[in-house]
Amino acid sequence: MKNLSTKLSKMLYALAVLAASGAVNTACTWRAYQEEMDEQLASLNRYKDE
Repeated sequence: MKNLSTKLSKMLYALAVLAASGAVNTACTWRAYQEEMDEQLASLNRYKDE
């Protein structure tokens, strides 16, 4: 019984790591930000494009 629970916990851990790495990779590859800002918000920009 203990052997079965050990295998199930390892499988659950592997599934959680796989899901987390997949979520991070898909979030980083999508362009989830606004490309252009309004002129009013330009003063809040830390790095100015010259």
